[in-house]
Amino acid sequence: MPEWPAHGWLLLLALGPQVLGWSLITFSLPRQPAALTALLLLIQPMTTVALSAVALGERPSVLQLAGCLVVVLGVLYGSGRRAQAREARDEELSKVA
Repeated sequence: MPEWPAHGWLLLLALGPQVLGWSLITFSLPRQPAALTALLLLIQPMTTVALSAVALGERPSVLQLAGCLVVVLGVLYGSGRRAQAREARDEELSKVA
């Protein structure tokens, strides 16, 4: 069973990155465009993998790298469809005007 110093570190870890970080995310959600918020939240796990490789010298597994690739492809796919929808809408508006 962990003793007091370990409990203190766990408490600090819970209050720092978790509570403070998610409080800031929750505060900023209504103030940002939905697409930007989604992009930032999707890139967060990928950034964690990259930072752990650089700062801690960890080597990501093939599965982790495949997950990063899926995130990138999903963001690119979603961005491309949004741009196509915007172009189609602009075309329709120019025909009406």
